[in-house]
Amino acid sequence: MTQVNTTISDKLNELLERLSELTGISKSSLIAEYVRRGIYEDIRNEARLAEFNTAISQGIPTTIAPATPATDTPAVKMPTTDKRKVR
Repeated sequence: MTQVNTTISDKLNELLERLSELTGISKSSLIAEYVRRGIYEDIRNEARLAEFNTAISQGIPTTIAPATPATDTPAVKMPTTDKRKVR
């Protein structure tokens, strides 16, 4: 696997730390998952735009379909339970 270094805002880092604590998933794994999701969403959006532009150029009446949530399985299983300790 390749490593990538980046700089994020203090606020984003704080949110990632909280999410990591709540889920038990490392910040690195969370970041990798969010990057993966964003890339695939952009690819889907570009494909829909290309299809739309092709239809327009061919004079085919079109409607813009609403965006749908990702159907691929996340690489990181995000737990559905809150791991905070209840006092």
